Amino acid sequence: MRTAPAPVPAVVWCAEDGRPLRLVLGGERYRVADRPTRLGTAPRVDGRPGGEGWRLTARREDGSCEVMDLAVDERGRWTVLARWS
Repeated sequence: MRTAPAPVPAVVWCAEDGRPLRLVLGGERYRVADRPTRLGTAPRVDGRPGGEGWRLTARREDGSCEVMDLAVDERGRWTVLARWS
């Protein structure tokens, strides 16, 4: 089930190669539970060009997981474009 219809800001920590490793979203901490898949250039959001995008499985501290699409905009800010539980 899709749980986030609109882009949501996130704080993301990455590996040296740019892969997301951990993130904070809405005050909750997540760890990346798989090897993220590069989406190339993410879709446009709110009329702005998309940036580098990733799809990943993120695990909360309670062990539950979600699949997320993340993107970096042209200003270097991370957003969650979509989430599935």
